[in-house]
Amino acid sequence: MSKIEGFITLAIERREATFPVLHSRYGIIVDSRLPGRPTEFSTDYEKIARANGQTANGYRALGVHEISAAKGIGYCWESGNADQSRLYISCSFDKVTLGASYSGSTAYREEFYKVISQISTTP
Repeated sequence: MSKIEGFITLAIERREATFPVLHSRYGIIVDSRLPGRPTEFSTDYEKIARANGQTANGYRALGVHEISAAKGIGYCWESGNADQSRLYISCSFDKVTLGASYSGSTAYREEFYKVISQISTTP
């Protein structure tokens, strides 16, 4: 975990022992609480959704996942590569400065949501 002038980031990385790394299952979770005003979906949702609708080359949008949070709700935008072996998830939460993302194997998708569920419901 690192803390730089009010910016807190927690990164969790999980890899299997199989090598090379690009062909083994892996996952990276980043949880950030940013300085500044909390996200307000009433005014910020469209801008956040539009930004998350832009996928990286070789990825396509897979959908939006709604989750409960301590002060309201959160949305996680998912995108994946063509063979669905890799996944990227970006989450924003209403009324807080929390943001979270995941990049890695689809094998750890459910584990990501379990971790984020615990983090997002903690005030």
